[in-house]
Amino acid sequence: MIKSTWYAAIQGIIPTNERLDAISLVDTNSCMRCRKNDSLKHRITECKEGPVIWNWTRARTAALLRVNVNLVVACGP
Repeated sequence: MIKSTWYAAIQGIIPTNERLDAISLVDTNSCMRCRKNDSLKHRITECKEGPVIWNWTRARTAALLRVNVNLVVACGP
């Protein structure tokens, strides 16, 4: 699931409300869960399973770079 989420993010195919609002497919650009602006950054680092995905990515990045995971930027609002 995490790999497919990153694939969708990199390809720019995650249908965020910010994106859908820009092409008039929804009435608001707010997140349905927390009412903040529903951007890609919000989805990946702030809301619901986003922090789990980001922390997995941090761990993988740290392993690839052979550095301490604390040197890779943590997610947060």
